[in-house]
Amino acid sequence: MSTVKCFESGTKLYIQQFKCRKMKNKLITNQKSTKNNFDIIFRNNIKNANKLFVATGYFGVSVINKYFKDIINIGENGECKILIGMVYHSGLTQKQSNTLVMLDNILRKSNPENGIYISIKPYHGKIYLFESAHVKSIYVGSSNFSADGFASRHECMVIVEDDEIKSGVETYLYKLLSLDIAKPISQVELQTKKTQLNKTSISKLLTDYEVPKNQLPDITKPIGLCSIELRVDDQPRSSLNLYFDKGRINRATQLYAPRPWYEVEITSKKSERQNKFYPKSSKINAGFNSRKGIFIAYAKDRGKFYKFDMCVSSDDGKAIFTSEKSGGRQTLGKFIKGKLESSGVLTIGERITSDILFEYGKQTLDFYKINDGVYFLDFDPKKI
Repeated sequence: MSTVKCFESGTKLYIQQFKCRKMKNKLITNQKSTKNNFDIIFRNNIKNANKLFVATGYFGVSVINKYFKDIINIGENGECKILIGMVYHSGLTQKQSNTLVMLDNILRKSNPENGIYISIKPYHGKIYLFESAHVKSIYVGSSNFSADGFASRHECMVIVEDDEIKSGVETYLYKLLSLDIAKPISQVELQTKKTQLNKTSISKLLTDYEVPKNQLPDITKPIGLCSIELRVDDQPRSSLNLYFDKGRINRATQLYAPRPWYEVEITSKKSERQNKFYPKSSKINAGFNSRKGIFIAYAKDRGKFYKFDMCVSSDDGKAIFTSEKSGGRQTLGKFIKGKLESSGVLTIGERITSDILFEYGKQTLDFYKINDGVYFLDFDPKKI
């Protein structure tokens, strides 16, 4: 098979032709008519393997139960690491949690480096590495470590045979399993579906900051406007999407735990901070860029009015959030995410994207300055 490679030097275009060996990659789609579902591939490879590394977005208890003895056998005689990439934030059922903890405990008895790892940053890919005495096989594609991923759902997996690509995938796999990204399950505060619902229901309500309409200043004649663009696609783990950051260590349990769902802060651009109506702040220490400021923001949502104590913070005063006096960062999140949720464009645990904001009808957070230190915060959809 021949491949054409093009490159440009100056004003001339050069074409270099070279030969590369024909790949033997086999397409695995789970179509029953072709009998090439990934369950068969997995079963054939795990029989003689002394090393099994799996990096998957999600998993199913039934697949772990089906291959439980094989997985334990590999762990007792070699290396076995399984990374689950999407459950740190989305949560688990109690049965899923119990299964992972039990499997991890058994695997680590023979080798403390073996076991179940939880990615504290979202990972959605699927990689399977099998190794026996003389053969290493790597598969990549879309099949989760579950019954659906292995057989029921149409997927797309291939075996990697090109040495350079195989080496790159293996390097990436080891990076995923590094402690910067993945933590042993024993070091993670697992969130069950029930726990997530309880945390949402017992959190402080916006009603704690509700005020009667007659307490609002006159917002019909603001002296200026500062709009802050919500750059959610550029901030997949910060600003409105802080929930998807790697989280924090719970001081009481010393376990990694995700940030609360409603915790947010707004991060402004330099051009927005140069707006003369941007909330004021002052330097904390001479010679440093960190700034701090406070102001009051009134807001409205579905006929109710609120008063929030706000903070300006961080380098150049780029971060804006509700202060501890008003419940901390979660209060602003309850206001913004609450409006998205009530409009039907956002569900709990879902990343906010530009598509979601487009469907909602608002891509900015607008601060109308009423007077020094007092603003009206607008996040209502634009009227068409």
